[in-house]
Amino acid sequence: MGFLYSLKSMFTPPADPHALRLYVKCKRCGTLVAVRVDLRNDPSLDDEGTGYILRKEIMDDKCFTLMRAEIKFDARRNITGKTIDQGEFVTASQYAELKNAQ
Repeated sequence: MGFLYSLKSMFTPPADPHALRLYVKCKRCGTLVAVRVDLRNDPSLDDEGTGYILRKEIMDDKCFTLMRAEIKFDARRNITGKTIDQGEFVTASQYAELKNAQ
């Protein structure tokens, strides 16, 4: 079993601690989109200077609906709130299930 685990780890890319994965489902056509966010560069300081904010425009490849996401972070870049227009956030497990069903 240890051999298989080490073999698997050779072909699996290491997890990036500075990356955030967003999974979004289009409200119009139901297309799933996965987005990678670089937490070191993408968020900007908020107006108060106490946290960060990320504004991300996401477009699916079926109906080309533009989904606008806004994610708020604290000073340690932990998510404190998130909203999205024209879409909905899904979890990684929901994304995998829905992708396999398609």
